[in-house]
Parts: sequence; structure tokens; C-alpha cells
Amino acid sequence: NRSDTVNLWATSGRLQASVGTAAVCPNGKIQGTELIAFAPHSPVLAAGCYGGLRLWNVADPFHVTALSPWLPSSPANSWVNSVAFDHSGKILAATGNGYVTLWNVADPAHPIKLGSLNAKLPDSWTVVSISPDGHTLAVGADTTVQLWNITNPGDPRLMGAPLTGPTQWITSIAYSHNGDILAAGSADDNIYLWNTAKPHPETPFGTLTGHTDLLTSVAFSADDRTLASSSYDETVRLWNIAPAGPLGNPLTAHTDYALSVAFSPVGNTLASIGNDDTVYLWDMNAQDAISRICASTVGILTPAEWHRD
Repeated sequence: NRSDTVNLWATSGRLQASVGTAAVCPNGKIQGTELIAFAPHSPVLAAGCYGGLRLWNVADPFHVTALSPWLPSSPANSWVNSVAFDHSGKILAATGNGYVTLWNVADPAHPIKLGSLNAKLPDSWTVVSISPDGHTLAVGADTTVQLWNITNPGDPRLMGAPLTGPTQWITSIAYSHNGDILAAGSADDNIYLWNTAKPHPETPFGTLTGHTDLLTSVAFSADDRTLASSSYDETVRLWNIAPAGPLGNPLTAHTDYALSVAFSPVGNTLASIGNDDTVYLWDMNAQDAISRICASTVGILTPAEWHRD
């Protein structure tokens, strides 16, 4: 957000309204698409920016309060590139300036640093995602994804060879909800899919092509059958996972970079945010969408006419 804040929105029913803000940055602006994350089953929001990372209580979005002090993102304490919670909401991973740090946030008012990866990563954009079982940390650094065993988060261990495929830096990664598939968007305009349930997942089983500019975000639907993506080409796209391929036409409401996408927990709504200062909510239930369109054109279009060939 260009005003150094995170905006909170109520999306119940058909009303979408801004209800609060959080995370005024200490040293700069919030920039990037992976810099906020909600803890599962908790009103805790993690937000990073230039100067560090902070935890916020958003139980009452009209009165957002800081829970933690500003936490350093790296020895240089510069940009936070990415944040991700584990499934319990008690472990938080954050990247910045080529470092990845793990925090115990079971008491969000008093986070405890558990450890860091014992490898300096490239200073280029670094993104993270934690597997649903909480055992594996995926780190997208430069053109590869590293998998780290974080069963003991105080002593992360590198697992096997890196996942390869992208020809330019990785901009976003996400695990499927069942933990079997890892998706990564790249600056080469493509999305790569790896089957991390296999003993040797290094080679992608699918490459999704169609975007015409850098990928900014990828997200799985609740049933893991659909992947959504956003891009600098100003579009949001939907993809089938098995077999891997596009679903329908691009969603083209944004008038500037499409920066991030996220599915609602039950998967019937997709949210996208753009550099045009706009958040769009997309109805993923086709029948509901048809009913609303028909209801708004009374006397012109009936459901029967809609389905007519």
C-alpha cells in the first residue's frame, strides 16, 4: 500500500467495506505481494515492510492493535520479502536481504527467534511457504526452490537437490492444501508445478503458460483443483491442476499491475488486488453468478435464455 498501511475489509454478504488499517512502517513503505499473512484460526496478522516485521491483533478490525515490537528481518534489517505461518500459527518464517528467519509466535506479544537457515541466499527476491504438515519450508531464491526440514525449527536442515525449471527469479510460491504440490510463479512469465510427495521432485510435472509479464502471486483453491495467479500483465488467471492447463479466459478488471490473489477458506470467492488501488472479489460459483446476472436484467434475460445455445 502506498500509504504505508494494510487495509482491512469486511466481505460478508454482498457488501465490501474498508473497516480498519494496520502496520504503519517504521522506515518505509509496504512493497511486494507476500508481505502479509494471517495466522490460521487466529486474529493475528503478520505484516512486513522496510525496517522489519510486526504482529497485529485484528480481532476488532475497527481497533487494530500492535502485539509485538518490530522484529528484524535480517542482520541489515532491510526489506522483508515474504512471511508465512505454519499450520498451527505458532511458527512464522520471514525473509529479508537473503536471510530466512524462523520465529516462535505462540505468544505473539513476545516472539522468540528460533533460528535461521544456515545458508546465505541470493540478495534477489526470496519467498517462502510452509507445508501444511509444518515439516517443510519451501524457499524460492533466484531460479530454484530449496526445501528445508523444519521439524526442529531451531535447526533447519536442507533436503535434497533444489527444485528447478524457472529461467528467471521466483516471485511467489504456494503449497497445495494437501501438501503434495508446490506451485511457483516466476519473472519468466510462467508457473511451475512440482509433486513434492515424490522422493525426487526436482523436475516440474507441469508448466503453465499464458501470462505475458512477471508473475506476482499464486494461490490454490480450497479443493486444490484450481490455481489462481496474478501478473504484471494486469490479469488474473485460473488454471486446472490435473491435467495442468488454463481455465477460461483471463480476468481483466485491473487497470495496472495485478499484485496478489487469495481464495476464501471455502473457495467460493477469489480476491485480487492491483496497483490500481483496487481490490476485486470474484465469484467462483458459476450458478450464483448466473442467477445474479439474470436478476439484474429482469425482463431482458432469464436463466433459460442464459443457458440457451
